[in-house]
Amino acid sequence: MKVLRAFADGQTVREVAGHTGLSERAVRDLFAKLRKKLMAGTLDNREAFGGAGMYLYQNGEISDRGKAILESVRAGPNFEAHRTHHALRFHSPGDASPHVFEMTVRMFSSIHMPKTPEVLYPSETREALSQLNEIGAFIRQHADNEVFQERYGFVTDRFINLALKFRKLLDQEELLSLRDKSDMHRYASNVLYQDLRRYLLKDPL
Repeated sequence: MKVLRAFADGQTVREVAGHTGLSERAVRDLFAKLRKKLMAGTLDNREAFGGAGMYLYQNGEISDRGKAILESVRAGPNFEAHRTHHALRFHSPGDASPHVFEMTVRMFSSIHMPKTPEVLYPSETREALSQLNEIGAFIRQHADNEVFQERYGFVTDRFINLALKFRKLLDQEELLSLRDKSDMHRYASNVLYQDLRRYLLKDPL
């Protein structure tokens, strides 16, 4: 649990090795395993870690919204500071991915977020989303009707394109909301520690 506590607190491999008696290689390996558990735990309990899983996953996979959030974190100054602090060297783009995910979960653990992403939208956005959902339900209801498709197939195609564009706009809205409409958590490392500890009790290293 000392290593888990140190990981949650953001200590470096060298710092942890210095006060645990473990080798730096052993600590590095444990940290890598903890990052894998962090990804699994976020998927397993989408409301843990500040609700990170609700924003990153859909149907068991990283969603388009999740990819946008992860890319935003990768390109931001906090990730570069994390990389510098831990003296991380990546030999390929994939090497950075677990660390980007870790930083993203840390971000969610440090803020109070609504239970569902839709709460972040302004009222007019929620109304437009509701209307789009109603139109989409009507189109799906008549999707197998040949007469409907013959008469209104072009409308269906335009709706699909509009819905895709609207989804991208919602992704942008959520990224802005994560930054501007959330409250900071006073004990972010405790959120990460407690939620990861609960998951490890169920699925140990």
